[in-house]
Amino acid sequence: MRNRDEDRYYRHENRAKRRGIVFNLSFDEWIGWWKSTGKYHLRGRKKGQYQMARFNDIGPYEIGNIKCITMEENTREGNSGSKLSEEHKRKIGLSSLGNKHTKESKLKISKARKGMKFTSEHRENIRIVAENAWIKRNEAKRNSNVR
Repeated sequence: MRNRDEDRYYRHENRAKRRGIVFNLSFDEWIGWWKSTGKYHLRGRKKGQYQMARFNDIGPYEIGNIKCITMEENTREGNSGSKLSEEHKRKIGLSSLGNKHTKESKLKISKARKGMKFTSEHRENIRIVAENAWIKRNEAKRNSNVR
């Protein structure tokens, strides 16, 4: 049976593979690197948390090509001066298929939106975006089932 650290390692490895990035770290290298940063307990995907990042977002995850930076820095580096290709956008969309908001996050969204006034034009734009997202999700599901 795998322990919690091993689960985190395999999750990281699988996410990299889904993104088409080579992951050349063994579990021992991965956990050793994290512990050497002193940030293992502060790692994550939320604001202020630390992440393993590749230099210039190029090459594989391997010793010598990784650094420890905050989520905000990693996002900034990943977005700097680049436009996402349609293929990359499609992969991002597919990676979040099936993810649902928790009750807690739905409540936060609801509280944030309370009292907001939307113009009819804005409501129409929201409807169109939601409809397009629904269409793309269903196309992606159909395409993934075709294989």
